[in-house]
This record gives sequence, C-alpha cells and structure tokens, in this order.
Amino acid sequence: DASNPVVNLLRVKRDIGSSSTIGAVYTDRTTPGEGFNRVVGTDARLVLGGRYTVEMLAAASADGATGASTDLGSLLRASVNRSSRTLSMNASFEDTTDDFIAGSGFIRRVGVTQARARTGYTFRGERGAFLESWGPSLEMDGTWTREDFWAGRGPLETDYQLGLNGFFRGNIGAFLNYSRQSYNFGSEYYDAY
Repeated sequence: DASNPVVNLLRVKRDIGSSSTIGAVYTDRTTPGEGFNRVVGTDARLVLGGRYTVEMLAAASADGATGASTDLGSLLRASVNRSSRTLSMNASFEDTTDDFIAGSGFIRRVGVTQARARTGYTFRGERGAFLESWGPSLEMDGTWTREDFWAGRGPLETDYQLGLNGFFRGNIGAFLNYSRQSYNFGSEYYDAY
C-alpha cells in the first residue's frame, strides 16, 4: 500500500578525542510492490588545534521501482572553518548528482555543485571605548550545474558580498553591506513554458 511505506533509519556516531566525531547513516524507505529508496552515508567532524573545524559527508542513494532499473546517485560535502577573536574564515563545497534521491529526508537541489567562501577580520578597541570593535568581511558564493562545473564552464548563480560592521559601547551595532548577485536563467530550463 503506497500510503504505508516501510521505513528503516539507522544512525551511529562515535566521539574521537574530546571534540571530534565520526558517524554513518542508513535509510530505507520501501513501498511493498512499488519501489524503494535507500541511502547510505558517512560523515566526520574534526576539530583541529582548537581553531579549525573540518566537516565531511559522503552519501550514495539507490532508488528504484519494482521491475524497473535502479537509479544511483551521490552527494559529497566538505567544509573548513577557522575561528578566533580576530580572524574568521570558512569555505565549503557540495556536489550532488542528478540521481541523488533521499526518500526519507530532504535535499533542496540536486544536480548542482556549490562553492562558498567567507572571511572576516575584527579590530578590537580598548575595553569601554566608544568603538569597541569593527571589521570588514568578504563572502563569495557560486552555484553551477554539476555538468558545467566539471567541464569548467561558468556558474548559474553568483553572490558577492562586501561588508563592514562596527559595535559601539552600549551594545549598539552598525552594518554596511554591498552585494552583487547574478542569475543565469538558461533557456533549457524554460523550454516547456
């Protein structure tokens, strides 16, 4: 019965050292007589030197209907973060194939590759000063179709942001941001309209 799928979820996670973890997940959503969706994945969160955090995820999916071929897909994600009182940086990368289907979860977009980077610096004033801290930040974000990314072609979407913030005595903050975004609405996405 399509309204009563059989769902199995398994998640294991283990601490490594004082702040790091490694884990695995398995999901199975089967509708008897109709089809199935299975996802298996592994992930890790590693804290290095107290300032750096590396997160990684790799997953594969198998999705099929009774009597039909099985679609196989993959998802890869990695990020690196650095934080301190003055300098913060992070970068992330995600690559998802068109056939990645998470039947027991939610993946916003498939068939895309995304790369993001952000850095910021904080200058700190004297304790009790009128201007307690201020600093610039830069953020870049690109989204490609997976095929275009691996072929070295341009992105579908870009977002660049330049920011400046300041925090004053009395818990008052001021922010100034400049953002430039672009979107490529390719005709292949709208041929049916």
